[in-house]
Amino acid sequence: MMKIGFIGFGEAGQAIWSDWHRRNDVEAVVYDLKLDQPDTAVSTREQLRERGLTAAANARQVCMQSDLVFSLVTADQAEAVVTSLGGVSLNPVWFVDANSCSPTTKQRNAQRITELGGRYIDMAIMAPILPLRSQTPVLVAGPNAEMLMEQWMQPLQMSGRYLGETVGKASSVKMIRSVMVKGMEALTAECLLSAQKAGVSEDVMQSLAHSHPSLDWPEKATYNLERMIKHGQRRSAEMREVESFLNDLGFYDTITHSVANWQQRIGGLGLVPESDDVQTLSQTLLHELTFVLPEEVL
Repeated sequence: MMKIGFIGFGEAGQAIWSDWHRRNDVEAVVYDLKLDQPDTAVSTREQLRERGLTAAANARQVCMQSDLVFSLVTADQAEAVVTSLGGVSLNPVWFVDANSCSPTTKQRNAQRITELGGRYIDMAIMAPILPLRSQTPVLVAGPNAEMLMEQWMQPLQMSGRYLGETVGKASSVKMIRSVMVKGMEALTAECLLSAQKAGVSEDVMQSLAHSHPSLDWPEKATYNLERMIKHGQRRSAEMREVESFLNDLGFYDTITHSVANWQQRIGGLGLVPESDDVQTLSQTLLHELTFVLPEEVL
């Protein structure tokens, strides 16, 4: 029986487990912050039970009851999770740090997990978790990564690529890629919202289509805005980690700082996308931002 643990059970954990929950050779235990909150604890426990999962009291309990643990929290909580495990024997737990945090953070996490007897793996999820779920492409790195692929990832039918024994290499690829991917999302928001406010939205879209006819601008713009609306808070935390990593590399005053701010602004609105029309989305965001943010932000 494969005993798997999830620390953090948001979109990624739920999607991955949806592929495994019908297997008769897998059982899993979960800890999520929602289990600690009075207004969500009961419903979260019920949802876990319906999915065939056991609720844990904390991250320590997950590790004590699992052979393979996936840490899938927000980037700003990745190190706190590992720190909370102090004093727990992790021998012979496989600890997969799949969080979008900087290589430096992952190297510190690796040292702590190793000191506790665990086997640490730096994992980077390289595409939206849906629709491929557990088969979404990932990168893995670290001294234990190649063995993880053979002993765990192949039996679980995960799609991974091994990058070598250096912890932080998988994270480096993810972080630097995010400069472009999340940066394009923020550029989309800044461009379209300013165009909307200036009353030239359609003209700007037509100009973009003329300059780059191979792109479906309305579709791409809608997708970028929806990702920010749904995941902006998590993406903001990731981009703060990216900024820290770029500082370590000697790059300062980066556009990544503003990207993180845009992700936080839009994700923090708590909206649910109700239209796939880019003009409607832009109008909704502009209205909400005008009332939520101080004047100097816009």
